[in-house]
Amino acid sequence: MAQTFANIQKYAGGRDVWGGHGIFFANYVGNASYVNSGVFATSGEIIDSIGALTELGAANTPLRNIDMIDGVFTVSGTYEINFFPTSKGPCKRWVAHWYVLATGAEVANAVNLSAETAIVMIIGG
Repeated sequence: MAQTFANIQKYAGGRDVWGGHGIFFANYVGNASYVNSGVFATSGEIIDSIGALTELGAANTPLRNIDMIDGVFTVSGTYEINFFPTSKGPCKRWVAHWYVLATGAEVANAVNLSAETAIVMIIGG
């Protein structure tokens, strides 16, 4: 199963600048089939900045790089989403991993998360 892009939907007026860093607020809706390959780097959902590795599609943020994405809980309170950079320094690609809040275990492969949503703040340039 191929890794998928995160479904990030920008808030109206959800982009701003804070201390010289771009700030992007969005609703993050889970995909219909979560990818948990068992290999950390090739599982989870991709979040790309402009100019990133876009072999799977176009960037899903309006930022040139991503400096920080803080972990969040879904609105339902069922899941926690943690975000990880794929390289050092100004990073263009991050990966989101979903965890079941009650157990701490990563979501199983092919679980449908499309009914889940979270509010994320992405900081970048």
